[in-house]
Amino acid sequence: MSETLFRMVNGVSVELSEEEADAIRAEWAANAIAPRPIPGITQRQLALWLLRNGVTEDMVEGAIAQIPNATQRAEALIEWRKSNLYERDHPFVSLVGAMLGFSSEQMDAGWREAGSL
Repeated sequence: MSETLFRMVNGVSVELSEEEADAIRAEWAANAIAPRPIPGITQRQLALWLLRNGVTEDMVEGAIAQIPNATQRAEALIEWRKSNLYERDHPFVSLVGAMLGFSSEQMDAGWREAGSL
C-alpha cells in the first residue's frame, strides 16, 4: 500500500483518491532529479583526503606495485603520478581504492568530501 497523500481545501486536510495520488506520484517520478555526478578532484585534494583517512602516497604506490601485469602497473603509476584531475569512475581509481581497503561507497563519499578540500 502506498503512502496516503493529502491536500488542503479551505484549511482542511483532505485525503486524495488513489487515482489523484497515483497521478501526483507519477509527476514526482517524471520530475525526479537524477543523482549528481561525482566531480573530478585534483591531485592535492586526493592526497589530502587519503592522508586524512590514514593512507599515505607511499601506501598508494605500494598498492600499485602489487598489480601483477607490468603494463597495467606502469599505466597505474603514470595515472597516479601524472594526472591533474582524478575521475571517480576511472578504472584505476576503483582498482587501487579496493586494494587500499575502501568500498565503492566509501570512495564515492570520499570523492565528494575531497572536492571540498
